[in-house]
Amino acid sequence: MLRILRFFITTCLLIGVLSLTIDNRPIFLYVYKYSKKVVDPFQESTHQLIRKGYYRTVHFSRQFFNNNLPTSDSLEYQLSAPEREEDDYSISDRRKLDHLLEN
Repeated sequence: MLRILRFFITTCLLIGVLSLTIDNRPIFLYVYKYSKKVVDPFQESTHQLIRKGYYRTVHFSRQFFNNNLPTSDSLEYQLSAPEREEDDYSISDRRKLDHLLEN
């Protein structure tokens, strides 16, 4: 908890100091002017990596969902259920069977 508080206070102080103005320009702009040679290539390479990762993710996501779509239903109707044969039970026989199954 103390580290978080110390980090928060340090960040606020750093932002406050860099926001002070000299000749109507914040100190941050002076620091950026000298660090621009290092920061710009780093920022550009980070931007390219993020963009490349984004496009790869989009490509693989589309490929994944396109591969999961069913192309056709190949269920054959003859194999889905055997034909039912008519039984020769009378109504009284069926009632007896129903009575046996209930008990």
